[in-house]
Amino acid sequence: MYMDHQPFPPSTKAQQAAVPDAQLQQALDLHQQGQLAQAALAYQSLLEAEPEHFEALRLLGILHVQRGEHVQAIERLQHALRIDATHATLYLNLGSAQHALQQAEAALASYACALQLQPAYVEAHYNRGVTLQSTNALEQAIASYDLALQIDPKFVEAYCNRGTSLHGLRRLDEALGSYRQAVQLQPDHLQAWYNLGLVLHELHRPADALACYDRALQLKPDFIEALCNYGIALQALNQLDGALACYTRALQLRPGLAETQWNSGLCRLARGEFELGWQLYEWGRACGQRGPQRVFDQPLWLGEQSLHGKTILLHAEQGLGDTLQFCRYATRVAALGATVWLEVQPSLRTLLAQLPGVSGVVAQGATLPHFDYHCPLLSLPLALRTRLDSIPAQAPYLQADPVKTAAWSQRLAAERRPLVGIAWSGNATHKNDALRSIPLASLASLFEQEATFISIQTELRDSDRATLQQFKVQDVSHDLHEFSDTAALLACLDQVISVDTSVAHLAGALGKPTTLLLPYAADFRWLLQRADSPWYPSMRLMRQTAIGNWDDMIVQLAASFHQPA
Repeated sequence: MYMDHQPFPPSTKAQQAAVPDAQLQQALDLHQQGQLAQAALAYQSLLEAEPEHFEALRLLGILHVQRGEHVQAIERLQHALRIDATHATLYLNLGSAQHALQQAEAALASYACALQLQPAYVEAHYNRGVTLQSTNALEQAIASYDLALQIDPKFVEAYCNRGTSLHGLRRLDEALGSYRQAVQLQPDHLQAWYNLGLVLHELHRPADALACYDRALQLKPDFIEALCNYGIALQALNQLDGALACYTRALQLRPGLAETQWNSGLCRLARGEFELGWQLYEWGRACGQRGPQRVFDQPLWLGEQSLHGKTILLHAEQGLGDTLQFCRYATRVAALGATVWLEVQPSLRTLLAQLPGVSGVVAQGATLPHFDYHCPLLSLPLALRTRLDSIPAQAPYLQADPVKTAAWSQRLAAERRPLVGIAWSGNATHKNDALRSIPLASLASLFEQEATFISIQTELRDSDRATLQQFKVQDVSHDLHEFSDTAALLACLDQVISVDTSVAHLAGALGKPTTLLLPYAADFRWLLQRADSPWYPSMRLMRQTAIGNWDDMIVQLAASFHQPA
């Protein structure tokens, strides 16, 4: 936010002849020397003698803006404008004070007055953009920054804030261009380098993001945010030792960083260091990474209290795949002498009702039974002290409905073997969708194999429907109403090929031979480098060798198609 706070030159209006020029000059000298408290007293003394003294009002208003005394600034500046409304700079300063008090509508009106008086007032265009940006009117903010840049093509802050607005609109390539202009004009612009790194990371260019964070850290070695994001970029490159070193340094500087503790936990879990990893994973609730935190009168159970004769509510907290993976622990908790209730997503209620050891399953939003303790599903590995070598991996631990399975078996009886279920994309709103989902057309060489391919996705993107018909992949999404339907279909298939989505977890839980196609930096649960999963014995893992490169994997998959998983 720009303010025209130079306390000179005085106005050309000299209507305050009753006040000696020397007294005004003395106040002005104090102001220019940075002795703001003394200058304020001097201006106030002038105003006591002459309440309508324009220069004293104008300069005292500017002084209040400088000191962050925005209410007083507005009062003085508006008073000055009632005397003389021809000063664009007064409107600029008034708008700045109004913006600081979150009076966006009033600030925009002040900037409009400034621009009416001085259409090429670059700071007014810029400040208008800042206020519009603060109200999330990003398109209008960009237009204001563009006007400022037409007047002053070297206005670094306008480029930087323009980039932030473009970033907010997900126009990442344009944001990248704005930030690059900022650092080109001002190579030591800390925030522009940092913001440039953020955009590059979102464009799945973590190596390039590292260079930007590195520059930001050269400029400010204790820049916590840059240090944390440097670690995240290293994590995206599977350089977990370096990521952990960044997180350790950040936590030394600021120990209470919940998201950094969480990211440290993900690194530990990916390395198979479960004892510390599950402890750090608990930080996910504090930073909003594990869904909304549930608040119950009953205490959280993390393994300390005896559950013999008690009732415990185990509740889903994240995605469908998480629930399918960690519901296996319900049986272990029941073995401790507890009555176990599950609260899960509605589409999973029927399927999980047959889980061994579970007394009842309720859908999220339904009335809960009486219980003594509660535990989120993804806290159970911590509560039960799961190590890499003690994962409860017995499969299948879920069973398909026999009636539904028989119906699918009859329907597929005439199809050519092998029957292959395929899921190539997950939820389009997932933050990592661009990394984990595959364009269906990229699987063309797979569909040349001798098999019947069946889409096991319940959601199809418009861009994929025509491709399904082209490759004669059966679309049965209209018959998959809940996960018990999908489980029955999977039970009839010979194998499943899937990206990292809930269907893969369901296939693994059913003990179905499954090939999981993973991005370069896979989720922590798939560990590092392994081609097998200790969570699902029937699953084999295939991993990208470079970020975004699915082609090599698909060639390998097609070549090994008839090999058992």
